[in-house]
Amino acid sequence: MRNLLTCVLLLLVTGCATNPPNGAVHDPWENVNRKVFKFNNKLDDYVLKPVAKGYKKLIPDPIEDGIGNFFSNLDDVDVMVNDILQGKPHQAGNAATRFAINSVFGVFGLIDVSTRVGLLKHSESFGQTLGVWGVGEGPYIVVPFFGPNNIRSAAGRVINSQTTSLPQYLTDDRALLWGGQVVKLVDTRAQLLGASRVL
Repeated sequence: MRNLLTCVLLLLVTGCATNPPNGAVHDPWENVNRKVFKFNNKLDDYVLKPVAKGYKKLIPDPIEDGIGNFFSNLDDVDVMVNDILQGKPHQAGNAATRFAINSVFGVFGLIDVSTRVGLLKHSESFGQTLGVWGVGEGPYIVVPFFGPNNIRSAAGRVINSQTTSLPQYLTDDRALLWGGQVVKLVDTRAQLLGASRVL
């Protein structure tokens, strides 16, 4: 509840401020952002990247694909909720159908059957929902562990984690929930190993 109140206050401060599409980004916390950016880079260099490389080396590709598919399937619930909140019933139906098909025929989402039958995945977040509702982006902020954001997307990330994250409704076991988040983080970082690094 405290996280939600903090997000509401941040969003009220943000008002309808937006960054111009071709102009300078509003970065009033540049000094802090640079320090957090440096911290995130060190964390990635010394912890996340080595762990992701070890994960890639130890986990066979089919199992790694299954883990990625499982988390992607859970994400479709968040996508569906945000589609509804944005007034996109067709996309919400697509996300709901993907979740149902992958959960049943894809063995709890381990196999992405939906994409094979032509139901392509799309992405929506609560930060985007806030944008549709007219909330401005607010200042640029580098969030520890999560990287570059603006106030709206950072608040949306917190709200998403508190309201529409399916695993917290499936179990009260905190160790299991945190373990799942760590596996998701490592899996995501492993998928990005092949991408070029842009600083």
